[in-house]
Amino acid sequence: MFFFKKLIDLLFPIRCFGCGSYDEWICDQCARRFCGAPRSIGGQLLFNRYMARVYTFADYHDPLVSKVVSAFKYQFAYTVGVRVGELMAEQLKRRLALYPDVQFDAVIPVPLAHRRRRWRGFNQSEILAASISRRYHWPLVTSAVCRTRFTELQMTLPAARRRSNVSNAFVVTDSLYVAGKRILLVDDVITTGATCNECAKTLLNAGAEDVWVVAFARG
Repeated sequence: MFFFKKLIDLLFPIRCFGCGSYDEWICDQCARRFCGAPRSIGGQLLFNRYMARVYTFADYHDPLVSKVVSAFKYQFAYTVGVRVGELMAEQLKRRLALYPDVQFDAVIPVPLAHRRRRWRGFNQSEILAASISRRYHWPLVTSAVCRTRFTELQMTLPAARRRSNVSNAFVVTDSLYVAGKRILLVDDVITTGATCNECAKTLLNAGAEDVWVVAFARG
């Protein structure tokens, strides 16, 4: 096993997307380009009626950030997401310091359609959510909400169509994890806010106390 791992590392070395150094997808120095207190973007979103707080950590238009997201989502680099999630979890404490009494009853990733999950092999938002769950010991809940139908990729649609594309696209399947709970909803990239807003609405309609949202990048 040790030899096999060394062979894989030799053939497919892990190199920083920013500077090319070895052993980390994002080295500590390059991580400083987007690390810091997460930005509050709730008031800047086109669709934000149901999210109590919305925070992002990076700008998708930064070339480093877009390369990271592309590798994670479209080149199936699972471990990139683990590293990103760890960075998100570490920096989230700077924002939560403003709310010392806030605890979350569940960390819920925005669910993928089954077809898209089979194609990718994993839900990228779940990878990020798992890192945050581990860091703060908040329960990771992946089965409480699911998609009811396949939707077009939001990034391919104009803003005017994004809301209708995800309208009624989610359903709570287990209210035990939702009713009366404070939820931290996790996504990878948020642009207009339509997807997270619709998912938050579904959670609130099922009895959630409130829904906070964190996403890696603002698109």
